[in-house]
Amino acid sequence: RLTSCFAKAVELLRLGVSLKKTEVLYQPPPQDNHFHPPITIGESELESVQLFSYLYSITSSDIKIDKEIDSRLTNVGKTVIIVS
Repeated sequence: RLTSCFAKAVELLRLGVSLKKTEVLYQPPPQDNHFHPPITIGESELESVQLFSYLYSITSSDIKIDKEIDSRLTNVGKTVIIVS
């Protein structure tokens, strides 16, 4: 239902969305298996991913922040080396 509403809003507002570039990160409740249901808009099935990175932030499908912390520590290390 959510993707149907999204597709309708895109159509009404005449926005351009690249379905080839659009990815979906599904986060199931912690007690559920990590099953990624197929999510489609129109006839296009969106690619399901385990990690999503945007503006130096990382979100994962298992709802853990380990990758986010590792990434930030790595970036801090790079900054210290550059400043030194």
